[in-house]
Amino acid sequence: MRRKKRIIIPALLFFFIAVLCAGYVSDYYHTDENVQVYLQKKDSVTPRTT
Repeated sequence: MRRKKRIIIPALLFFFIAVLCAGYVSDYYHTDENVQVYLQKKDSVTPRTT
């Protein structure tokens, strides 16, 4: 019985962490459509430092 716990608990933990990582990686930043249209119309973009 203890041997099963030694295998099952790390396997479930690994699966849980893998699901969390997959969720984090798949949730990426999406830009606003207005920004994309603006950048396509503009010839060049100059960055500003604050």
